[in-house]
Amino acid sequence: CDIENVAIACSHGNGFGLVSARLAHARDLGRVELGERVYRMYRQISQIVSGGQTPHPVRFWNHICHIHEQMGEAMDRYMAFNVGRFRAFEDWFGGSANFDRCVATASGVGCLGEDIVIHVLCCDREGIAISNPRQVQPFRYSLRYGPRPPCFARATALPQGDGRAMLLVGGTA
Repeated sequence: CDIENVAIACSHGNGFGLVSARLAHARDLGRVELGERVYRMYRQISQIVSGGQTPHPVRFWNHICHIHEQMGEAMDRYMAFNVGRFRAFEDWFGGSANFDRCVATASGVGCLGEDIVIHVLCCDREGIAISNPRQVQPFRYSLRYGPRPPCFARATALPQGDGRAMLLVGGTA
């Protein structure tokens, strides 16, 4: 589908799904509009994932164009991105109090170009969010990191049913 410059593609197989979304011309947006468009982009992703064969997100890859480019008000593009993602995750997971058990591992990396691209690996079974007790969970970061903190777990464990688990690790773990 293609709504508001967001193109979304999905594929499924063997208990996994991949949802890929691209927000075209994201670099042209101001910080408020960027946060709002990221919010709506993540809401579209959540509707597709939640209503599909593989309704549990277990890993996110966020490719953010010119990630540290300043956008005024002491905010860079990543901070504006996090405003939208945080708000969407509050809706998706029933509030920030649930982030510690619901939010999957993720990475946010900068890229050249004009677009924001998000890939979501989803599964037919729930993953288990893993945190590092020696680190502050990202969604509890202070305002030093922007008006809304990034939302991700350090890792996600995905039980395999035979006593083993697949471990999906985020970018900062």
